[in-house]
Amino acid sequence: MEEDFTDIWKGHYPELKGSMGLMGEMGGRGGGKRGEIGDIEKLKFYPLDTSLPQVVQLKLRAKEINLLIENLQKSLVIKMSSSMTLPAGERIRLREQVEDDFDHWLANERKKFDKRD
Repeated sequence: MEEDFTDIWKGHYPELKGSMGLMGEMGGRGGGKRGEIGDIEKLKFYPLDTSLPQVVQLKLRAKEINLLIENLQKSLVIKMSSSMTLPAGERIRLREQVEDDFDHWLANERKKFDKRD
């Protein structure tokens, strides 16, 4: 959903430009021209600034929802792991992810060590 609002902001859906108040105006907020995505990505989603255009508010709300869902999923995996109710496929995937993360860390440490010599 967040990506959809980003696309609307970038102007990929010109038919929505006629929707009253959807795109809004940045006014004197120093946010730059409409469609400059860098400005949107830097905005904080909490507390929500209601003076922003609707599409920006929707994007920020979607960003907040994505964060909450991600935190909920992580919490659920931790709970299911501790109660041994995590499906076998998920346990395997998590173990492989830990191994991949360790391999990546080890490769970076080797590069640092090689640069010292």
